[in-house]
Amino acid sequence: MARRKVDPGDRPRTWGDELAHWRQAAGLRQDEVAGLVNIHQTRVSQFELSKAPPTLKDAEMFDRALGTGGQLVRSYELIAPYLHDYHPDWFQEFAKSEAKAVVIRQLQTGRISGLLQTERYMRALFVEENEGLAPNEIDGMITGRMERQRLLLLPDEAPLIISVLEQATLERVIGGPDAMAEQLQHLIDMMSRPNVIIQVLPYRAATRAWMPGMVLLEMPDGRRRVYSESLNRGHFIDDAAEVRRWAAHYDRTRAAALSDSESMQLIHRIMRGLSNSVPSPRSDERGVAQEQLLGGKRRRVRRGGPRIPRPRPGA
Repeated sequence: MARRKVDPGDRPRTWGDELAHWRQAAGLRQDEVAGLVNIHQTRVSQFELSKAPPTLKDAEMFDRALGTGGQLVRSYELIAPYLHDYHPDWFQEFAKSEAKAVVIRQLQTGRISGLLQTERYMRALFVEENEGLAPNEIDGMITGRMERQRLLLLPDEAPLIISVLEQATLERVIGGPDAMAEQLQHLIDMMSRPNVIIQVLPYRAATRAWMPGMVLLEMPDGRRRVYSESLNRGHFIDDAAEVRRWAAHYDRTRAAALSDSESMQLIHRIMRGLSNSVPSPRSDERGVAQEQLLGGKRRRVRRGGPRIPRPRPGA
């Protein structure tokens, strides 16, 4: 079949869009390209609709079949760190915008930002929120998120990240006290980086400055985009008036948050509370040994001497 001319302005949003773009440019139907790569036509449909994330092997296979000169592999490499982090059909647009942003302003409710999570915290979170997933799938999600962190925290190219966290988010214990203490220490460590600002919104401010979680991205050309998530979907706001309105909400919320130093003090205080909630193994051992010793003494007293009845109330 004759190839159709590819419109350079036809810019696909997702890897699936790009696959469909090159398939149509080759003048092929889904079943025809499926035959070329020896898979079922429904699999091609899933890729194009972003209902199934591709692998590097898939990208290479379609590259060869469609003769794209490596374009599908290059596109795959751009989105690979994000494939397992969120549902790919709506997260990829955010991922690409996030990767280009010069300033990332976040308001986090319920969980710490994925850019600031430790491996143990994110593993516990993924397991809790994705019941039934196989361990290798959880590992893939963790790998994707950690790669996303690496790309966004490169020393010379990192954007400014301003993260406002509700106090309740820090007090929600994910993965157990030890893992949560490690996560809080990681936040303190991140606060020493010149491109990371973390502020805590305390309980006393939350009722008058509350707003849903959101991300405000500032792009290199000065344009700003607001992103938020519902239960199973991501939403962008690009209308200039709406962006200004939500940016003002964000600024008011951040103004009600604690300063950097006050936030660090509160995080330290929450950490100390976690360490106090974890019993010391040595203390446990001493307690057990003392109980056994006292228990043995009580048994010896009962066996070796006369039984003395306890006085009863009112006797």
